[in-house]
Amino acid sequence: METNESAEAHELGGDNCETEDSTELDVNGNAPPDSDREDSRDADVPDELRDAETSAPRFNPVLDDLKISQNFIELLQNASLESDVEPLPDDVIHRLRNPPTHPPTIEDSDHAYSLDLFFALTDASEDAYNNARKAYLRRHPNSKVLSFYEVKKLVRELSGIVEVKRDMCDNSCIGYTGPYRDLDHCPYCGESRYEPTASSGKRSRKKRPRKQFTTILLGPQIQAQRRGAETSKLMQYRERCTAAVLDELNTNDGVRISPFRDYIDGAEYLAAVQDGRITPDDSVVVLSMDGAMLYRNKASDCWIYIWLLMNLDVDVRYKKRFVCIGGTIPGPNKIRNADSFLFTGLHHLAAIQKEGLAVWDAATGRIHYDHPFLYLATADGPAMAYLNGFVGHHGRIHCRFYCPIIGRHKVGGPHYYPARLRPHNYHVPGCDHPDVDIRALLHEHTTESATARYLKNLESVVNSPNMTCYEKNRLDTGIVKPSIFSGLPPAHNLGVPAMFGGD
Repeated sequence: METNESAEAHELGGDNCETEDSTELDVNGNAPPDSDREDSRDADVPDELRDAETSAPRFNPVLDDLKISQNFIELLQNASLESDVEPLPDDVIHRLRNPPTHPPTIEDSDHAYSLDLFFALTDASEDAYNNARKAYLRRHPNSKVLSFYEVKKLVRELSGIVEVKRDMCDNSCIGYTGPYRDLDHCPYCGESRYEPTASSGKRSRKKRPRKQFTTILLGPQIQAQRRGAETSKLMQYRERCTAAVLDELNTNDGVRISPFRDYIDGAEYLAAVQDGRITPDDSVVVLSMDGAMLYRNKASDCWIYIWLLMNLDVDVRYKKRFVCIGGTIPGPNKIRNADSFLFTGLHHLAAIQKEGLAVWDAATGRIHYDHPFLYLATADGPAMAYLNGFVGHHGRIHCRFYCPIIGRHKVGGPHYYPARLRPHNYHVPGCDHPDVDIRALLHEHTTESATARYLKNLESVVNSPNMTCYEKNRLDTGIVKPSIFSGLPPAHNLGVPAMFGGD
Protein backbone atom coordinates (compact mmCIF):
# COMPACT_ATOMS: atom_id res chain seq x y z
CA MET A 1 0.00 0.00 0.00
CA GLU A 2 1.48 3.34 -1.02
CA THR A 3 2.48 5.81 1.68
CA ASN A 4 1.78 9.04 -0.13
CA GLU A 5 -1.07 10.83 -1.85
CA SER A 6 -1.56 13.26 -4.71
CA ALA A 7 -3.57 16.45 -4.75
CA GLU A 8 -5.76 15.07 -7.50
CA ALA A 9 -7.06 12.47 -5.06
CA HIS A 10 -9.02 15.27 -3.39
CA GLU A 11 -11.53 15.23 -6.21
CA LEU A 12 -12.52 11.60 -6.28
CA GLY A 13 -15.09 10.14 -8.56
CA GLY A 14 -16.85 6.80 -8.38
CA ASP A 15 -18.90 5.42 -5.53
CA ASN A 16 -20.25 7.76 -2.91
CA CYS A 17 -18.48 7.38 0.43
CA GLU A 18 -20.37 8.88 3.30
CA THR A 19 -19.39 7.22 6.56
CA GLU A 20 -20.19 8.37 10.06
CA ASP A 21 -16.61 9.56 10.54
CA SER A 22 -16.11 11.36 7.24
CA THR A 23 -16.60 14.99 8.41
CA GLU A 24 -13.71 17.14 7.24
CA LEU A 25 -11.82 18.99 9.96
CA ASP A 26 -10.59 22.57 9.98
CA VAL A 27 -7.01 23.50 10.82
CA ASN A 28 -7.78 23.34 14.54
CA GLY A 29 -9.16 19.81 14.36
CA ASN A 30 -12.85 20.81 14.68
CA ALA A 31 -15.85 20.38 12.41
CA PRO A 32 -16.73 23.45 10.28
CA PRO A 33 -19.33 25.75 11.93
CA ASP A 34 -21.86 25.22 9.15
CA SER A 35 -21.63 21.45 9.36
CA ASP A 36 -24.91 19.59 9.59
CA ARG A 37 -23.16 16.86 11.49
CA GLU A 38 -24.28 16.16 15.04
CA ASP A 39 -20.72 15.42 16.18
CA SER A 40 -17.25 16.25 14.94
CA ARG A 41 -14.59 13.53 14.82
CA ASP A 42 -13.46 14.33 18.34
CA ALA A 43 -16.74 15.36 19.93
CA ASP A 44 -17.06 12.14 21.91
CA VAL A 45 -13.34 11.67 22.58
CA PRO A 46 -11.95 13.07 25.84
CA ASP A 47 -8.63 14.91 25.92
CA GLU A 48 -7.03 12.07 27.85
CA LEU A 49 -6.26 8.73 26.27
CA ARG A 50 -9.14 6.37 25.70
CA ASP A 51 -9.89 3.69 28.24
CA ALA A 52 -8.94 0.45 26.52
CA GLU A 53 -11.94 -1.46 27.90
CA THR A 54 -14.71 1.05 27.18
CA SER A 55 -13.85 3.03 24.08
CA ALA A 56 -11.04 1.28 22.23
CA PRO A 57 -11.38 1.56 18.45
CA ARG A 58 -12.83 -1.45 16.65
CA PHE A 59 -10.91 -2.57 13.59
CA ASN A 60 -12.63 -4.71 10.96
CA PRO A 61 -10.54 -4.26 7.81
CA VAL A 62 -12.08 -5.11 4.45
CA LEU A 63 -9.26 -4.22 2.04
CA ASP A 64 -6.53 -6.84 1.66
CA ASP A 65 -3.59 -4.52 2.38
CA LEU A 66 -5.20 -3.35 5.60
CA LYS A 67 -5.87 -6.95 6.61
CA ILE A 68 -2.17 -7.69 6.17
CA SER A 69 -1.20 -4.68 8.30
CA GLN A 70 -3.61 -5.73 11.02
CA ASN A 71 -2.28 -9.29 10.88
CA PHE A 72 1.28 -8.09 11.52
CA ILE A 73 0.03 -6.13 14.54
CA GLU A 74 -1.88 -9.08 15.98
CA LEU A 75 1.14 -11.35 15.57
CA LEU A 76 3.26 -8.84 17.51
CA GLN A 77 0.66 -8.73 20.25
CA ASN A 78 1.08 -12.49 20.68
CA ALA A 79 4.89 -12.50 20.46
CA SER A 80 6.96 -14.82 22.64
CA LEU A 81 10.45 -16.28 22.54
CA GLU A 82 9.05 -19.73 21.71
CA SER A 83 6.81 -18.46 18.91
CA ASP A 84 6.56 -20.58 15.76
CA VAL A 85 6.03 -17.37 13.80
CA GLU A 86 9.61 -16.18 14.49
CA PRO A 87 11.48 -19.29 15.67
CA LEU A 88 14.85 -18.88 17.39
CA PRO A 89 17.51 -21.55 18.03
CA ASP A 90 17.29 -23.20 21.44
CA ASP A 91 20.76 -22.00 22.43
CA VAL A 92 19.81 -18.37 21.72
CA ILE A 93 16.65 -18.64 23.83
CA HIS A 94 18.63 -20.31 26.63
CA ARG A 95 21.20 -17.51 26.62
CA LEU A 96 18.49 -14.83 26.67
CA ARG A 97 17.17 -16.39 29.86
CA ASN A 98 20.50 -17.47 31.35
CA PRO A 99 23.17 -14.85 30.64
CA PRO A 100 26.85 -15.40 31.49
CA THR A 101 27.67 -14.06 34.95
CA HIS A 102 31.22 -12.89 34.35
CA PRO A 103 32.89 -10.20 32.22
CA PRO A 104 34.01 -11.29 28.75
CA THR A 105 37.64 -12.40 28.73
CA ILE A 106 39.98 -13.98 26.18
CA GLU A 107 42.63 -15.98 28.02
CA ASP A 108 43.36 -18.60 25.37
CA SER A 109 46.13 -17.38 23.01
CA ASP A 110 44.75 -19.46 20.13
CA HIS A 111 41.35 -17.83 20.58
CA ALA A 112 43.00 -14.41 20.63
CA TYR A 113 44.89 -15.18 17.41
CA SER A 114 41.70 -16.51 15.79
CA LEU A 115 39.91 -13.27 16.59
CA ASP A 116 42.81 -11.19 15.25
CA LEU A 117 42.76 -13.20 12.03
CA PHE A 118 38.98 -12.96 11.72
CA PHE A 119 38.88 -9.18 12.09
CA ALA A 120 41.90 -8.69 9.84
CA LEU A 121 39.95 -10.46 7.09
CA THR A 122 36.60 -8.78 7.76
CA ASP A 123 36.21 -7.67 4.14
CA ALA A 124 37.46 -10.97 2.72
CA SER A 125 35.62 -14.21 2.04
CA GLU A 126 35.19 -17.24 4.26
CA ASP A 127 37.64 -19.09 1.99
CA ALA A 128 40.27 -16.43 2.68
CA TYR A 129 40.00 -17.08 6.42
CA ASN A 130 40.14 -20.85 5.96
CA ASN A 131 43.18 -20.63 3.66
CA ALA A 132 45.03 -18.36 6.09
CA ARG A 133 44.17 -20.73 8.93
CA LYS A 134 45.48 -23.74 6.99
CA ALA A 135 48.72 -21.94 6.18
CA TYR A 136 49.24 -21.08 9.85
CA LEU A 137 48.52 -24.67 10.92
CA ARG A 138 51.11 -26.00 8.47
CA ARG A 139 53.68 -23.81 10.20
CA HIS A 140 52.30 -24.45 13.71
CA PRO A 141 50.61 -27.87 13.58
CA ASN A 142 50.05 -28.02 17.34
CA SER A 143 48.09 -24.79 17.38
CA LYS A 144 44.29 -24.88 17.83
CA VAL A 145 43.21 -21.99 15.66
CA LEU A 146 39.42 -21.88 15.51
CA SER A 147 37.51 -22.76 12.38
CA PHE A 148 35.44 -20.07 10.69
CA TYR A 149 32.26 -21.40 12.30
CA GLU A 150 33.91 -21.55 15.74
CA VAL A 151 35.34 -18.05 15.59
CA LYS A 152 31.99 -16.62 14.49
CA LYS A 153 30.38 -18.37 17.46
CA LEU A 154 32.99 -16.83 19.77
CA VAL A 155 32.38 -13.37 18.30
CA ARG A 156 28.66 -13.84 18.86
CA GLU A 157 29.22 -14.76 22.51
CA LEU A 158 31.50 -11.79 23.16
CA SER A 159 29.62 -9.13 21.19
CA GLY A 160 26.00 -10.18 21.43
CA ILE A 161 25.71 -10.13 17.63
CA VAL A 162 23.12 -12.81 16.91
CA GLU A 163 21.98 -12.61 13.31
CA VAL A 164 18.70 -14.00 12.06
CA LYS A 165 18.28 -14.62 8.34
CA ARG A 166 14.86 -14.49 6.73
CA ASP A 167 13.89 -14.96 3.08
CA MET A 168 12.86 -11.96 1.00
CA CYS A 169 11.61 -11.18 -2.48
CA ASP A 170 14.35 -11.02 -5.08
CA ASN A 171 12.99 -7.60 -6.10
CA SER A 172 13.01 -6.34 -2.49
CA CYS A 173 9.20 -6.10 -2.31
CA ILE A 174 8.65 -8.03 0.93
CA GLY A 175 10.26 -10.19 3.55
CA TYR A 176 8.66 -13.59 3.96
CA THR A 177 7.64 -13.01 7.57
CA GLY A 178 4.38 -12.82 9.49
CA PRO A 179 1.40 -13.38 7.17
CA TYR A 180 3.82 -13.82 4.24
CA ARG A 181 5.93 -16.55 5.86
CA ASP A 182 4.34 -19.50 4.03
CA LEU A 183 4.18 -17.95 0.55
CA ASP A 184 6.24 -19.30 -2.35
CA HIS A 185 5.81 -16.24 -4.58
CA CYS A 186 5.85 -12.50 -3.96
CA PRO A 187 2.29 -11.09 -3.79
CA TYR A 188 3.48 -7.86 -5.45
CA CYS A 189 5.70 -8.90 -8.37
CA GLY A 190 5.01 -12.65 -8.58
CA GLU A 191 8.70 -13.62 -8.43
CA SER A 192 9.52 -17.01 -6.94
CA ARG A 193 10.85 -17.14 -3.40
CA TYR A 194 13.23 -20.01 -4.17
CA GLU A 195 15.91 -20.81 -6.69
CA PRO A 196 14.67 -23.05 -9.51
CA THR A 197 15.52 -26.70 -8.95
CA ALA A 198 16.90 -28.90 -11.71
CA SER A 199 14.49 -31.65 -12.71
CA SER A 200 16.00 -35.05 -12.07
CA GLY A 201 15.05 -38.42 -10.74
CA LYS A 202 16.90 -37.74 -7.52
CA ARG A 203 15.15 -36.72 -4.38
CA SER A 204 14.65 -32.96 -4.37
CA ARG A 205 17.02 -31.03 -2.16
CA LYS A 206 16.06 -28.38 0.38
CA LYS A 207 14.73 -25.24 -1.25
CA ARG A 208 17.25 -22.43 -1.55
CA PRO A 209 15.95 -18.86 -1.12
CA ARG A 210 16.93 -16.42 -3.83
CA LYS A 211 17.65 -13.61 -1.39
CA GLN A 212 17.65 -13.02 2.37
CA PHE A 213 17.76 -10.06 4.73
CA THR A 214 19.43 -9.91 8.13
CA THR A 215 18.11 -8.97 11.56
CA ILE A 216 20.43 -8.54 14.55
CA LEU A 217 18.58 -9.33 17.78
CA LEU A 218 18.51 -6.53 20.34
CA GLY A 219 18.40 -8.70 23.48
CA PRO A 220 21.87 -10.28 23.20
CA GLN A 221 23.38 -6.87 22.42
CA ILE A 222 21.92 -5.38 25.60
CA GLN A 223 23.24 -8.37 27.55
CA ALA A 224 26.72 -7.82 26.08
CA GLN A 225 26.74 -4.10 26.91
CA ARG A 226 25.68 -4.74 30.51
CA ARG A 227 28.24 -7.53 30.85
CA GLY A 228 31.20 -5.26 30.14
CA ALA A 229 32.73 -3.50 33.15
CA GLU A 230 33.07 -0.15 31.36
CA THR A 231 29.73 -0.04 29.57
CA SER A 232 27.77 -1.29 32.59
CA LYS A 233 28.96 1.77 34.51
CA LEU A 234 28.18 4.06 31.58
CA MET A 235 24.67 2.59 31.44
CA GLN A 236 23.98 4.03 34.91
CA TYR A 237 23.77 7.53 33.41
CA ARG A 238 20.01 7.44 32.83
CA GLU A 239 19.06 6.39 36.33
CA ARG A 240 21.51 8.83 37.92
CA CYS A 241 20.20 11.80 35.92
CA THR A 242 16.57 10.75 36.38
CA ALA A 243 16.99 10.74 40.15
CA ALA A 244 18.55 14.21 40.02
CA VAL A 245 15.70 15.64 37.92
CA LEU A 246 12.99 14.13 40.13
CA ASP A 247 14.77 15.37 43.24
CA GLU A 248 14.88 18.90 41.82
CA LEU A 249 11.19 18.81 40.94
CA ASN A 250 10.28 17.58 44.41
CA THR A 251 12.43 20.24 46.07
CA ASN A 252 10.96 23.10 44.00
CA ASP A 253 7.29 22.10 44.02
CA GLY A 254 7.38 20.77 40.47
CA VAL A 255 9.30 23.73 39.01
CA ARG A 256 12.42 23.09 36.93
CA ILE A 257 15.27 25.57 37.49
CA SER A 258 18.30 23.93 35.85
CA PRO A 259 18.54 23.93 32.02
CA PHE A 260 17.14 21.09 29.93
CA ARG A 261 19.93 18.88 28.60
CA ASP A 262 18.57 15.55 27.42
CA TYR A 263 15.44 13.49 26.81
CA ILE A 264 15.47 12.71 30.53
CA ASP A 265 14.19 16.25 31.12
CA GLY A 266 11.10 15.60 28.98
CA ALA A 267 7.59 15.33 30.41
CA GLU A 268 6.73 12.13 28.49
CA TYR A 269 9.79 10.30 29.82
CA LEU A 270 9.31 11.47 33.40
CA ALA A 271 5.64 10.48 33.31
CA ALA A 272 6.61 6.97 32.18
CA VAL A 273 9.10 6.74 35.06
CA GLN A 274 6.61 7.96 37.64
CA ASP A 275 3.96 5.59 36.29
CA GLY A 276 6.34 2.66 36.75
CA ARG A 277 6.50 1.89 33.03
CA ILE A 278 10.25 2.54 33.12
CA THR A 279 12.10 1.05 36.09
CA PRO A 280 15.76 1.45 37.14
CA ASP A 281 16.56 -1.96 35.61
CA ASP A 282 15.12 -1.16 32.17
CA SER A 283 16.95 -0.09 29.04
CA VAL A 284 15.49 2.84 27.11
CA VAL A 285 16.04 2.44 23.38
CA VAL A 286 15.44 4.41 20.20
CA LEU A 287 15.00 2.82 16.78
CA SER A 288 16.31 4.77 13.79
CA MET A 289 15.85 3.75 10.16
CA ASP A 290 17.28 5.17 6.95
CA GLY A 291 17.94 4.27 3.35
CA ALA A 292 21.24 4.45 1.51
CA MET A 293 22.54 4.31 -2.04
CA LEU A 294 25.78 2.36 -2.26
CA TYR A 295 26.88 3.64 -5.66
CA ARG A 296 26.63 7.17 -6.99
CA ASN A 297 25.57 6.30 -10.53
CA LYS A 298 23.84 2.99 -9.99
CA ALA A 299 20.47 2.13 -8.50
CA SER A 300 21.40 0.35 -5.30
CA ASP A 301 18.92 1.26 -2.60
CA CYS A 302 19.34 -0.55 0.69
CA TRP A 303 17.96 0.06 4.16
CA ILE A 304 19.38 -0.21 7.64
CA TYR A 305 17.94 0.35 11.09
CA ILE A 306 19.77 0.68 14.38
CA TRP A 307 19.05 0.75 18.10
CA LEU A 308 20.39 3.55 20.30
CA LEU A 309 20.89 2.81 23.99
CA MET A 310 19.54 5.91 25.71
CA ASN A 311 20.82 4.76 29.11
CA LEU A 312 24.21 6.00 27.93
CA ASP A 313 25.41 9.58 28.21
CA VAL A 314 24.66 11.77 25.21
CA ASP A 315 28.41 12.12 24.63
CA VAL A 316 28.88 8.39 23.94
CA ARG A 317 25.54 6.88 22.90
CA TYR A 318 25.96 7.86 19.24
CA LYS A 319 29.48 6.49 18.89
CA LYS A 320 29.87 3.45 16.68
CA ARG A 321 31.01 1.07 19.40
CA PHE A 322 27.82 1.69 21.40
CA VAL A 323 25.31 1.64 18.53
CA CYS A 324 23.39 -1.63 18.16
CA ILE A 325 22.60 -2.80 14.63
CA GLY A 326 18.95 -3.74 14.16
CA GLY A 327 18.84 -5.04 10.62
CA THR A 328 19.84 -4.58 6.99
CA ILE A 329 17.58 -4.83 3.95
CA PRO A 330 19.40 -5.25 0.62
CA GLY A 331 18.18 -3.55 -2.56
CA PRO A 332 18.39 -2.65 -5.27
CA ASN A 333 14.68 -1.89 -5.58
CA LYS A 334 12.28 0.03 -3.38
CA ILE A 335 10.68 -2.02 -0.62
CA ARG A 336 6.91 -2.42 -0.92
CA ASN A 337 6.03 -3.58 2.59
CA ALA A 338 8.38 -2.31 5.29
CA ASP A 339 6.41 -4.07 8.04
CA SER A 340 7.55 -7.43 6.70
CA PHE A 341 11.22 -6.45 7.12
CA LEU A 342 10.82 -4.82 10.54
CA PHE A 343 8.69 -7.64 11.88
CA THR A 344 11.51 -9.99 12.95
CA GLY A 345 13.26 -7.35 15.05
CA LEU A 346 10.04 -5.97 16.53
CA HIS A 347 8.74 -9.46 17.31
CA HIS A 348 11.89 -10.12 19.34
CA LEU A 349 11.54 -6.74 21.07
CA ALA A 350 7.91 -7.46 21.97
CA ALA A 351 8.86 -10.88 23.35
CA ILE A 352 11.57 -9.58 25.70
CA GLN A 353 9.41 -6.61 26.69
CA LYS A 354 6.69 -8.97 27.87
CA GLU A 355 8.88 -11.68 29.42
CA GLY A 356 11.77 -9.56 30.58
CA LEU A 357 15.37 -9.98 29.44
CA ALA A 358 17.70 -11.62 31.97
CA VAL A 359 20.79 -9.40 32.22
CA TRP A 360 23.92 -9.76 34.33
CA ASP A 361 25.20 -6.32 35.27
CA ALA A 362 28.95 -6.16 35.78
CA ALA A 363 28.65 -2.91 37.76
CA THR A 364 26.35 -4.41 40.40
CA GLY A 365 27.26 -8.09 40.06
CA ARG A 366 23.63 -9.19 39.94
CA ILE A 367 21.10 -10.52 37.45
CA HIS A 368 18.05 -8.36 36.84
CA TYR A 369 15.20 -8.38 34.35
CA ASP A 370 15.23 -5.69 31.71
CA HIS A 371 12.00 -4.73 29.89
CA PRO A 372 13.37 -2.47 27.11
CA PHE A 373 11.28 0.68 26.72
CA LEU A 374 10.97 1.91 23.13
CA TYR A 375 11.18 5.67 23.61
CA LEU A 376 11.21 6.79 19.98
CA ALA A 377 11.17 5.46 16.43
CA THR A 378 12.92 7.97 14.20
CA ALA A 379 13.56 8.46 10.49
CA ASP A 380 13.72 11.18 7.86
CA GLY A 381 10.60 12.25 5.96
CA PRO A 382 10.40 9.46 3.34
CA ALA A 383 11.40 6.69 5.75
CA MET A 384 9.04 7.85 8.50
CA ALA A 385 6.05 7.03 6.30
CA TYR A 386 7.19 3.39 6.47
CA LEU A 387 7.16 3.48 10.27
CA ASN A 388 4.11 5.49 11.27
CA GLY A 389 1.73 4.56 8.46
CA PHE A 390 1.02 8.20 7.55
CA VAL A 391 0.91 9.67 4.05
CA GLY A 392 4.26 11.40 4.43
CA HIS A 393 5.54 14.95 4.41
CA HIS A 394 3.88 15.87 1.08
CA GLY A 395 0.41 14.79 2.18
CA ARG A 396 -2.56 17.00 2.97
CA ILE A 397 -2.39 15.96 6.64
CA HIS A 398 1.37 15.71 6.86
CA CYS A 399 2.52 16.41 10.43
CA ARG A 400 4.36 13.45 11.97
CA PHE A 401 3.20 14.64 15.42
CA TYR A 402 -0.35 14.47 14.08
CA CYS A 403 -1.24 18.07 14.77
CA PRO A 404 -4.34 19.18 12.80
CA ILE A 405 -2.59 21.54 10.36
CA ILE A 406 -3.74 21.10 6.75
CA GLY A 407 -1.38 21.53 3.80
CA ARG A 408 -1.91 23.51 0.61
CA HIS A 409 -0.93 22.58 -2.95
CA LYS A 410 -0.34 24.57 -6.10
CA VAL A 411 -3.09 24.63 -8.69
CA GLY A 412 -2.95 21.21 -10.35
CA GLY A 413 0.14 20.26 -8.35
CA PRO A 414 0.52 16.81 -6.76
CA HIS A 415 2.25 17.78 -3.50
CA TYR A 416 0.95 19.56 -0.43
CA TYR A 417 3.10 22.01 1.51
CA PRO A 418 2.80 23.20 5.14
CA ALA A 419 1.97 26.80 4.15
CA ARG A 420 0.39 28.49 7.16
CA LEU A 421 -0.54 31.68 5.29
CA ARG A 422 -3.08 31.59 2.47
CA PRO A 423 -1.62 33.12 -0.73
CA HIS A 424 -3.34 36.09 -2.35
CA ASN A 425 -5.88 35.23 -5.06
CA TYR A 426 -5.64 31.58 -4.09
CA HIS A 427 -8.75 29.49 -4.63
CA VAL A 428 -7.97 25.77 -4.50
CA PRO A 429 -10.78 23.60 -3.08
CA GLY A 430 -9.75 21.96 0.17
CA CYS A 431 -6.69 24.18 0.57
CA ASP A 432 -8.06 27.75 0.76
CA HIS A 433 -8.65 27.72 4.51
CA PRO A 434 -7.75 30.88 6.49
CA ASP A 435 -4.28 31.64 7.80
CA VAL A 436 -3.18 29.28 10.56
CA ASP A 437 -2.31 30.78 13.94
CA ILE A 438 0.56 28.49 14.83
CA ARG A 439 0.64 29.65 18.46
CA ALA A 440 -3.02 28.83 18.96
CA LEU A 441 -2.58 25.49 17.21
CA LEU A 442 0.39 24.49 19.36
CA HIS A 443 -1.38 25.67 22.50
CA GLU A 444 -4.27 23.30 21.81
CA HIS A 445 -2.12 20.42 20.52
CA THR A 446 -1.18 17.81 23.12
CA THR A 447 -0.03 14.21 22.98
CA GLU A 448 -3.37 13.13 24.44
CA SER A 449 -5.46 15.03 21.89
CA ALA A 450 -3.29 13.79 19.01
CA THR A 451 -3.61 10.18 20.18
CA ALA A 452 -7.38 10.43 20.59
CA ARG A 453 -7.78 12.00 17.15
CA TYR A 454 -5.46 9.43 15.61
CA LEU A 455 -7.37 6.47 17.05
CA LYS A 456 -10.70 7.89 15.90
CA ASN A 457 -9.42 8.57 12.39
CA LEU A 458 -7.57 5.26 12.16
CA GLU A 459 -10.80 3.43 12.85
CA SER A 460 -12.49 5.10 9.87
CA VAL A 461 -9.53 4.33 7.58
CA VAL A 462 -9.15 0.68 8.57
CA ASN A 463 -12.90 0.04 8.35
CA SER A 464 -13.26 1.62 4.89
CA PRO A 465 -15.74 -0.60 2.99
CA ASN A 466 -14.18 -0.05 -0.45
CA MET A 467 -11.24 1.60 -2.19
CA THR A 468 -13.13 4.82 -2.94
CA CYS A 469 -14.01 5.29 0.72
CA TYR A 470 -10.47 4.36 1.71
CA GLU A 471 -8.93 6.99 -0.58
CA LYS A 472 -11.24 9.69 0.77
CA ASN A 473 -10.58 8.70 4.38
CA ARG A 474 -6.86 8.59 3.70
CA LEU A 475 -6.96 12.11 2.27
CA ASP A 476 -9.07 13.47 5.12
CA THR A 477 -7.00 11.87 7.90
CA GLY A 478 -3.46 11.52 6.54
CA ILE A 479 -3.42 7.86 7.58
CA VAL A 480 -2.51 5.10 5.13
CA LYS A 481 -2.57 2.11 7.47
CA PRO A 482 -2.16 1.18 11.12
CA SER A 483 1.45 1.31 12.25
CA ILE A 484 3.11 -2.01 13.02
CA PHE A 485 4.40 -0.38 16.22
CA SER A 486 0.82 -0.50 17.53
CA GLY A 487 1.40 -4.20 18.16
CA LEU A 488 4.11 -3.65 20.77
CA PRO A 489 3.15 -3.95 24.46
CA PRO A 490 1.64 -0.53 25.30
CA ALA A 491 3.28 -0.38 28.74
CA HIS A 492 6.74 -0.34 27.15
CA ASN A 493 6.53 2.54 24.65
CA LEU A 494 5.09 6.04 24.32
CA GLY A 495 2.35 4.89 21.96
CA VAL A 496 1.37 5.86 18.44
CA PRO A 497 1.85 8.58 17.25
CA ALA A 498 3.76 9.95 20.26
CA MET A 499 6.75 7.65 19.73
CA PHE A 500 7.54 9.06 16.28
CA GLY A 501 10.05 11.84 16.85
CA GLY A 502 11.03 14.78 14.70
CA ASP A 503 13.55 14.52 11.88
